[in-house]
Amino acid sequence: MDINIEAWPELLMSYGPYAVLILFALVVAPRASKRVRDMAEHAPKAVHITTTAVMVGTWSIVLLLVVYILFQWSPTRVYVGNLGVLNSQDKIYPLVDNMYLKVEGTQAPKREKWSFVIVSSQDALKDSQHIEFTHYWGASDDDYTDYLLPVGAIQNGTVHDFRLLSPEQRQAGELYTWSDNQWRVALLTPEPSTEPLTTKGINWGRNAYADSHQKTQQELHELVIDLQSVNRAMQANARREVRTLSNEQLQELKEMAEQPKAEQLILKEQGRRD
Repeated sequence: MDINIEAWPELLMSYGPYAVLILFALVVAPRASKRVRDMAEHAPKAVHITTTAVMVGTWSIVLLLVVYILFQWSPTRVYVGNLGVLNSQDKIYPLVDNMYLKVEGTQAPKREKWSFVIVSSQDALKDSQHIEFTHYWGASDDDYTDYLLPVGAIQNGTVHDFRLLSPEQRQAGELYTWSDNQWRVALLTPEPSTEPLTTKGINWGRNAYADSHQKTQQELHELVIDLQSVNRAMQANARREVRTLSNEQLQELKEMAEQPKAEQLILKEQGRRD
């Protein structure tokens, strides 16, 4: 088999250990085995032992690569979707790891097309999880909309169209989830979750509305600070964390709030649950 050395860096970047496995299984190990067979009768004993050790070593590498791929390197899946065309001052912030946003200009002035790509190991995403992001569409602190996109809605491998709500459809500071091919106001409440927070090194955060652990006093204090932050991305992540709290810890967080901004966000979450 001919080997194109110049192509290997690209193959390694694209296929990782799969490329190395192919190299050893189809090239290195067979050549080592052939060399042992060719030298079996005429080579000195020391050379025969050395070539045999090399052959055993190369096939051992093949076996180790197979084991590694099975347990540590799941196939990668890519999910693609469109979020529509927005005004140029609008901003979208992903609230989960491995969600990447793309912004493109359009022929219309001050209008931009937003799309997303989610990269995950094949078994990391579960239908019960949500991809979370927030959309800021104005200058006020209340000019935002939070979105929950169920993983089950993006699982069939096609490019999905999840156009965000228009100004006439959305409510400021509201939380929406995708259901029956449209955005609906989310009415979920926290439930205990037994799902792990990470899968094979990819952290998708805790399942939406899952009270997966009780926060410490220090964590609650830091959450209050983030709710009061002028950094929109930080505040959006804090709102997401608030949605995971139990009702008891949500009340505890309210008592710790020092500014009206944080208290207002907590009251909004309490009102949504009532």
